Amino acid sequence: MRQMKQARIEQLKIESVIGPCPLEPPFSPEVHQYTVQLQSDIYGLRLLAEGEGKLQINGAPTAFSAPVALPLSEEKADYAGLTYTILLEVEAEGKTSTTTITVHRRPTAEGKGFSFHTFSDPQTGLTLPYALHLPKDYDPKRAYPLLLVLHGAGQRTQELEMVLKRYECATVWVRDGAEGKEDMIVVAPQVTKAQGEGWTEFTKVFDQVSEADVYRLSPWGESAFHLLEEMEKTYAVDLRRVYATGVSMGGFGSFALAVAHPDHFAAIVPVCGGVDPKAAEALQETPVWMFHAADDPLVDVSYFHTSLQALQGAGVTVQATLYPAGQVFYPNGHFSWTPAYADGAMRDWLRAQRKAGKE
Repeated sequence: MRQMKQARIEQLKIESVIGPCPLEPPFSPEVHQYTVQLQSDIYGLRLLAEGEGKLQINGAPTAFSAPVALPLSEEKADYAGLTYTILLEVEAEGKTSTTTITVHRRPTAEGKGFSFHTFSDPQTGLTLPYALHLPKDYDPKRAYPLLLVLHGAGQRTQELEMVLKRYECATVWVRDGAEGKEDMIVVAPQVTKAQGEGWTEFTKVFDQVSEADVYRLSPWGESAFHLLEEMEKTYAVDLRRVYATGVSMGGFGSFALAVAHPDHFAAIVPVCGGVDPKAAEALQETPVWMFHAADDPLVDVSYFHTSLQALQGAGVTVQATLYPAGQVFYPNGHFSWTPAYADGAMRDWLRAQRKAGKE
C-alpha cells in the first residue's frame, strides 16, 4: 500500500540579520498560529521551512529546505510599527495545511527623549540640524557621558526625524537607559546637502563627483566637532567619557574626527568606515571597535582590512568584528550597522571606556 504523503511543515525557522527570531509559541507541527517580535530597523527576514508536500509562502510556490528572503516595509509611515502576516500553505494528496506567522516590528524610539535643534557654525558658515537626548532625570550637577552619532550618506536630505527613525544608531542608547543601563547624552547632527557632501571627502568619491582624499574631514565634519564642543559647554558632560560612532560615511567621519582630535574621544565605534593608514598612530590612546561585512557592496571590505592592519601596527587598542558573507543578508551586506548596534556587549564596552588624564 502506498504511504500517504503528509501536507505539513515539520520544521520552521525565521531569522533576521541579528540572529534567530523565536516563534511564539515555540514551533510545533500541530500549531498553526505564531508571532515574531522584531526591532524597528529590521527590513527583511529569512525563512526556512522543512516538510512534506507543495509549499507556498504568501501565494508564491517555494521549495522546502530553501531559505526565502521576505522584505518588510521601509515606508515612513511603517516606522511607527509594522504588523506583517506570512501565510504558509502546504498541499499534498488533495489536503491543504496552513500556518500563519504574524510579525510585529516594534515602534522606533524617535521623539522619546529627543528634541530637535539647529546649530549655526560661525567657523564654517554651515547650519546643522541635530537631535539631542538628555537623560530623563538630567541633573546639571552631575557629569554624563556624551555620544556623537554620525549618520550615513542616505540620510543627508531626509527629514531630521528620519535620522532617528531610519536606524537605531542613536535610539538604541536611549532604550538602554530606559531599560536600566546608564543613560547618556546623545547628539545626532545631520548633513543637509547631497552630491559629494558629507563628514569627510569620502562622499565625493562615493557620489562620483570628483577625486578626493576619502579620509579628510570636510566642513560638515568640522562643524560636527564644533557642535560637540558646544554641547560640552552647555551641558554637564564627563569629559573623560566623550564617544563617537557612525555608519558608512559616518564611519569614516568618526575615524577622521578622532584622528583630528586625538585627545578628545575616550573611544569610537566606526561601522563600515575606514581610517587613513598614515594617520593611525594618532589613535594610540583611543580604543576602537570597528564593524564591517565581508560582502559590503558599497564600502569595500578592503577598507576594513587596511584599517585594521594600520591600527594594529600602530599599537592601537582595537577590536574588529567582520560579519561573514551572507550574515547581513537584507537589504544587503552594507547594513552591518544593524547587528553592530544590536550588540549589547559593544554598547557595554563603549560605556566602560574612559579617557585618562581628563577632568
